[in-house]
Amino acid sequence: MELELLILIIVVGILVLSLIVYLILFFGFNKWIKKNNKPIRVIRCGHKHEKVRLYRMDWEIELREEDEIFDHKKDVK
Repeated sequence: MELELLILIIVVGILVLSLIVYLILFFGFNKWIKKNNKPIRVIRCGHKHEKVRLYRMDWEIELREEDEIFDHKKDVK
């Protein structure tokens, strides 16, 4: 009984920590791109073939040129 409770606490703790990291990345260190005339929140994660690799909030990966990435939402429009 105690072992199962300890494992449950560890798993829930890892899930909560992962959620906190996700929120910090997408709401603290985010950038913006324009897709279908809408601003989309992304985070930068490296380079590939001289383009910037971006992760969107819907877990999609996108490659963009540096000049297509904006620091603020108001810069996108």
